[in-house]
Amino acid sequence: MIIDLKEFIDDDLFYTYFSHKVNHAKSATSSLKNFPIKKDGYIGYDFYGDYLTIITHLKITSRISKILNKEIIPSFCFTRMYFEESKLNVHTDRESCEIAVSHCHYGEPWKIYILEDDFITGRGDSICYEGKNSHGRITPLKNRSLYSFYFWVEKDGKYDEFKYDKRPEMEKVYLSTLDKLYI
Repeated sequence: MIIDLKEFIDDDLFYTYFSHKVNHAKSATSSLKNFPIKKDGYIGYDFYGDYLTIITHLKITSRISKILNKEIIPSFCFTRMYFEESKLNVHTDRESCEIAVSHCHYGEPWKIYILEDDFITGRGDSICYEGKNSHGRITPLKNRSLYSFYFWVEKDGKYDEFKYDKRPEMEKVYLSTLDKLYI
């Protein structure tokens, strides 16, 4: 389902921040890989659990919980810069992706297939789905796109053990961020 998170997510901030990170990654002095990942049909850079995405993840958790009428706990999040000619092969996500939101910060409208349904997401659009359902984007991109992916598990549910991606250090980051004033 398409959901409205525009009031919670600053797409310009995300694009500026991650464009800088990608440009740095491409520089010769970077300690990051200086080439994009080529995997599962896409070409781009992934940024797992960076602080900006975690802050936003926490910020939208109560909204998603209210929409779904479920108590949920973050599992993990990441942001990906897709490059030209990227696709996303049809796949299912792992157990820690019980509830998923894909949010487009930048880029042309791009069709996603979820089971037999299709949706088009463009800048500022979010889509919520169950990660166990097959999904993918089979039309190659003409230009760059920037997406963040946010995942949750239902509290005390079937996949509760996957909260914070089963990583004590991630749980510490998430929980220590909750009491900050900027959320």
